[in-house]
Amino acid sequence: MGCGASQDPVVAEPEEAPPEEVDPLAALLAQIQSQRTILTENIKKLEDSNAHVRYLWSTVIKFKLTMEELEEVRDEEMGMTQALQFHIASQDADDIREATKGMGTDEDKLAKVIVTRLQEMVMQTDYLYKTRYKDSLETVMNKEGKSMLGFLTGALSDFGRFCSYRVMPQARRDALILRKCMAGMGTDDKALVEILTTRTNAELRAAGEAYQAEFDGENMVGRIKSETGGMFSKNYGEWVDMLCEFDRDESDTVPDNVEELAQQLYDAGAAKFMGCDEEVFKDILCKANNATCAAIVQAYQDTQNRSLFDDVAKKMGGDLEFSVLARITPRLDFFAQRIFKACKGLGTDEQALARVLGCLSNREVNELQERYNALHQDQDGPYNDFRGLLESELSGDFLDAIKMMLDEPSPKGHWRSAAMYPIEAAQAAQTFKAEAEASYNDFEALHHGKSELDGPLVVLGQEDFIINSEVHTPYPPSGPLPEIELDRGYLFETQPETVEEAEPLFAALKSTNASLEQQHEFNEHSIAHFKGQYAESAYKLREMDTLTKQLKDDNAAMLEFCAERDADNVHEAASGWGTDEDKLIKVLCALSKRQLARVNEIYQEKYEKTLKEEIEGELSDWFSTSGDFKYFMLVMLTPAAEMDAELLDDAMRGFGTDESVLSEIICTRTNKELQAAKAVFLDKNGKTVENWVADDTGGKYQQFLLRCLRADRREGFADKKVAERQAQQLIEAGLTGDENEEGMDLGAIFNVLAVASSEHMELLKAAFEEKQGKPLVEAVKADLGGDTEEALIARMTPKIAYFAAVLNKAWKGFGTDEKATSRIFGRCTKSELKKVGDEYTRMTGVGFKHAIDKETGGLYKKALMAYL
Repeated sequence: MGCGASQDPVVAEPEEAPPEEVDPLAALLAQIQSQRTILTENIKKLEDSNAHVRYLWSTVIKFKLTMEELEEVRDEEMGMTQALQFHIASQDADDIREATKGMGTDEDKLAKVIVTRLQEMVMQTDYLYKTRYKDSLETVMNKEGKSMLGFLTGALSDFGRFCSYRVMPQARRDALILRKCMAGMGTDDKALVEILTTRTNAELRAAGEAYQAEFDGENMVGRIKSETGGMFSKNYGEWVDMLCEFDRDESDTVPDNVEELAQQLYDAGAAKFMGCDEEVFKDILCKANNATCAAIVQAYQDTQNRSLFDDVAKKMGGDLEFSVLARITPRLDFFAQRIFKACKGLGTDEQALARVLGCLSNREVNELQERYNALHQDQDGPYNDFRGLLESELSGDFLDAIKMMLDEPSPKGHWRSAAMYPIEAAQAAQTFKAEAEASYNDFEALHHGKSELDGPLVVLGQEDFIINSEVHTPYPPSGPLPEIELDRGYLFETQPETVEEAEPLFAALKSTNASLEQQHEFNEHSIAHFKGQYAESAYKLREMDTLTKQLKDDNAAMLEFCAERDADNVHEAASGWGTDEDKLIKVLCALSKRQLARVNEIYQEKYEKTLKEEIEGELSDWFSTSGDFKYFMLVMLTPAAEMDAELLDDAMRGFGTDESVLSEIICTRTNKELQAAKAVFLDKNGKTVENWVADDTGGKYQQFLLRCLRADRREGFADKKVAERQAQQLIEAGLTGDENEEGMDLGAIFNVLAVASSEHMELLKAAFEEKQGKPLVEAVKADLGGDTEEALIARMTPKIAYFAAVLNKAWKGFGTDEKATSRIFGRCTKSELKKVGDEYTRMTGVGFKHAIDKETGGLYKKALMAYL
């Protein structure tokens, strides 16, 4: 284009339209609507999170309450376990004494105690035997377990040696075995390696301490090192030296390079044309854990298509070969080989059999039998069968004892050590905790949170999760579902018409949303926190539940075991001319009420009479037997409801009424105990207790007893505010302590005092004294007096304290009230009686046993002391 060309015209930019005016009210209304939508969502979210928190909080509380119930059951069962174990050990100690007393030994009775008990029970028997007879079971076996030749040489028979191993603490036993391996000419290297290889580091260290204590400070490791090795056994000696450091790996961790380790072993042994590099075997295998040894054996087989066992046998020989094979062979397989070798060939190595079988638990011996049969099934008979082999090689008491070990059950019905219970319970708890966490569902949780929540504990996704179902009690919720406090009418329904009306509404909506979001955020933190507590509570519950169930199972088995033996012992004491009262005391007075009940059932089944009937016939007053002793034994043996019914009958039968006994029975028994006694009384007499009381008593005393006989005491209930209100009611009814009965409303007074639980009664006493300025008991004494006073005080006094007071009265002054003494002792459980004794000592400053010793004598005293 030339310079004179025209230019494009300039286009003017359009002017911006003026902004539309925004209606402030409309804008605010839109924001209000938005806030209301958010508020609706926030209310829903907060309602859900409130429900979720409520479920979790309530469930954590129910976990706690259930565990408290379970703890009571566990403590009761634990007490029963201790009592039963003590009873078994006590009778075992007496049986051993009886088996070894006088000329000859009853080996069968001896073996039954020593061979058919768990190790912890044998140790308890050992302790009791030492306490009573000043000898240990080991000493007994050293005296009694000698062969005919042994009486000249001092050597134990095979049976004696086997039983001695069974009764010794493991550390001492292993120390003595190791010492024997090294005694005299030469060393029993196979037995030495057997101990060093099959014991844990801790067990070997304990053996070392026992060895040093037993053998005048001699160092066990030093002695072992001096007995092994040498010029021609250098590698074996070094292997043993490494074992004696007692730091073998005992974990379950297997290294990643087992194939490489297997290759190194092959290169050091089988791959060599001549010789063997023993150092490699020592470095890799001597201190390896069991899992690693097994993995290396398998890797060797897989990579070389050869057996490591065969290659070790070919390349080594002697004690080192035995040591390496012992290390790579699983423990029970190793013992199976030892049993086979002890029986194979000419003669039998009874000492090896006694050592191997005597040092294993019954459970391990039964597992060993299974393992032996699996490993030797291709052998010719009798070597292909564990039992058959032992029956062909052994005889007499030793064989009988081993067969007992295989056949007889434990008193607990199993052979697991009690030391395993906490470990097993923890494993079960960990599994249940993981299941509870995996099955937890937020939607289900908030759904439960919106329900009544007044049933038993609920663990989401888990049904029938309580093992001990008697503790699965319904509980009330921890509280109602929280209400979300809002002025809904204002926030949702207000329709502002001006900005001035809209602005505060908008601000209120924003503030409310912020508050609800903050509450919801707090709930979310609470949910996370309570979920952790929920999981931990599930763990603790299952741990305690599992342990409690194990104790219950043990107790059921031991109860049956004891009851069978006790029934036979009672029959033996009552048979023939005369009665062995001491034996009756030793057997029956040692038992709890629960045990006595079961012995009674078995006695009826076997001998067609109850224990009570047997005692009634045997402890006849025709001879020298104490009547007080007989009465106590009968009270002790009579079931609670039957005894209470008898006491009520005795108190009202014939001329006069024994108001003290009447008040004691009616005013101190629980609702359940009273109902049971009333039923027995009606069945026996054809007439109700109430009818008899109405005929034999009168006035206000009768009125109070009949009120108590309704058996509607509010057991377990205690409330301070209710107590304060009731204290005022008592005062208004005329119970003031002013010695004025006129105008007294006895019905109102008795309705309060007959129904209050023991716990609530204490609150009531405190409230009354605060309002009236004098103790409630003093007011009762002043205003009522006589038999009514005695009955009211029995009702108002905690049962244990009341029983202690009855005994104090029975033993005060000249003479002793043996009937009252027998009634309290025989009717109480052992745990109750212990509390009564403690309360008596607190009340009087006199030791309970000292008081019994002073106030009673003869068989009667023996029986009371034994029951206590």
